[in-house]
Amino acid sequence: MVKTLSLVSLTLECGQKVRASKTLACLQKFQKMIGMNSARDTRGHGTHTSSIIAGNYVNNANYFGYVSGIAKGVAPRARLAIYKVSWDEGSYGSDALAAMDQAVADGVDIISISMSSRANEVPLHRDFLAKAAFRNGFTITGWTTFIGIAVLKNLPLVYDKRLLACDKVLSNILNGIIICHGDRPLAYQIEESTQMPSATMTFSQTITGIKPAPSVVANALRGPSRFPGILKPDVMAPSALVLAAWPSNIEVGTDRKQRALHSDYTILSGTSIACPHATSVAALLKGAHPYWSPTAIKSAIMTTADAYDNTHNPIKDNNNNSIASPLAMGAGQIHPNQALDPGLIYDATPQD
Repeated sequence: MVKTLSLVSLTLECGQKVRASKTLACLQKFQKMIGMNSARDTRGHGTHTSSIIAGNYVNNANYFGYVSGIAKGVAPRARLAIYKVSWDEGSYGSDALAAMDQAVADGVDIISISMSSRANEVPLHRDFLAKAAFRNGFTITGWTTFIGIAVLKNLPLVYDKRLLACDKVLSNILNGIIICHGDRPLAYQIEESTQMPSATMTFSQTITGIKPAPSVVANALRGPSRFPGILKPDVMAPSALVLAAWPSNIEVGTDRKQRALHSDYTILSGTSIACPHATSVAALLKGAHPYWSPTAIKSAIMTTADAYDNTHNPIKDNNNNSIASPLAMGAGQIHPNQALDPGLIYDATPQD
């Protein structure tokens, strides 16, 4: 079992899984706290990412009936130490460094940081966070010093020809009305046209095992990176429409009357969601191989990643539906079971 797993983010309101939670804030010119002066999660981000890592088994987890089933984190036996460094007032690198120093003192094995750096950050080889962590033998996932290249190539965005697929859909509609994105005013008009408006929308099932999968999401950042000599990304991990825990006191949305909707779970996407998946795999490897170095763990994850999808074809890039390049997917999709026994690992030291 991994001794402790540290998440540097908005913190988790989590009960027994949290071994400790602490707050760190820059007090220079500090006058008034805008948000809640507590280690509790006030945004939901930290709860979501933390439960992906070490959430316990929960029956009937769902998002308003969707994706109902048993939920658990990737490494449910890992333990979390939570360090809150991001506040309504802003986030500072000094707070993140203080959290890492505290994590060292607390005996943390792995640090997961679902945060990003600004465009004017210093290069990676001069980044005190990166150097401090690596020299102390820590595995860090998710400190996004990588600002990728996002290029939209499919221009113009107007298709002036006929879409036969749309005709096929419309011709098969019986006794119904299609409401599309942007048609909310029309829906209100329909509702107000009668004293007893009614409509039925039933949820049938959650479909799993979609093929082909996985694929690189269209809005993912591409490499190499803005730092000379550094190639990113290393690997790809699940990041699209992931169900995970959410604080029940924080709304997940609103209905048409602007009433808050609440749930114990929600569905999020993004690099913040991919990060804890990679963290969890690192935690599993650290538990199975406690003496492996950070670079050995990284090596095992990268050399066992899958470059092929579940149809046994090369992973596709949804940006242009072509075969994904290493600058889009890195070594491929992480594969936890294969990473446990990579056969060969490549190690490195800070001097390397």
